[in-house]
Amino acid sequence: MENLIKRQTIGVFFWIFGFRGESGDWWFYFCDKTLRYVDGLCYGIFIAAGLIAILTMQEDGINLLSIIKATGKYRRSKRHDYVMDFLPPSKSEFKKTTKDNSWYFNFTGPVMLSTMENGKIVRGLAGVPREGPVLLVGYHMLMGLEIVPLVHEYLMQTKILLRGIAHPALFTQLVESRPNATSFIDMLKLYGAAPVTASNFFKLLATKSHVLLYPGGAREALHRKGEEYKVIWPDQQEFIRMAAKFGATIVPFGVVGEDDIAQVC
Repeated sequence: MENLIKRQTIGVFFWIFGFRGESGDWWFYFCDKTLRYVDGLCYGIFIAAGLIAILTMQEDGINLLSIIKATGKYRRSKRHDYVMDFLPPSKSEFKKTTKDNSWYFNFTGPVMLSTMENGKIVRGLAGVPREGPVLLVGYHMLMGLEIVPLVHEYLMQTKILLRGIAHPALFTQLVESRPNATSFIDMLKLYGAAPVTASNFFKLLATKSHVLLYPGGAREALHRKGEEYKVIWPDQQEFIRMAAKFGATIVPFGVVGEDDIAQVC
């Protein structure tokens, strides 16, 4: 055992320090300047050779492991890999996000339809292949509000996590005005979102994942007046070549209703 520890302990260590602000919230400082605050929670983390020992005092149902996963602090090597270091959400994390977003699901009332091999349209996702790799390619509607119910229903009905690839800006601290412990961006990362790069796309298909891709990106989600339901895709679709390399099944999909909830001026 002693020799084993000497060979595998690489010395990857860091701590998270907590302090209480004037508002009474706890703020936590990661060594890479990532900040998260949680009301009434104080913890520290020790990582060595990929093993996590957590010294924690949890209140109000806050899950420290969820914060570690969502902020990209868990890794198996020197650099965090969004594909290879990903840990799927646990049952407790799924229940919590479902509860936290219940108002959203009730407001949108999503209905999923799919097409069987014989051409019959059925309610639900029975027509979507279960064996990966599978690539879902769709139109990004207003503000991308369809993402949350889509990923949720996909997991509920197929028991498969849909891995979205998103704009790299979402994975920087610039998009977070207040570093909440349960921010929307952290939830996306907790559910497997990865920056849209050729390397990440390659790894996801190589691991036979179910991947969610919006070729129109942020420009399509932030469309202008008169562009409702307009597909805004690049002229060259490189994802087709990559999907063909791995024999991935491409599933095109569309969403109806979201672009009608507001009038863009």
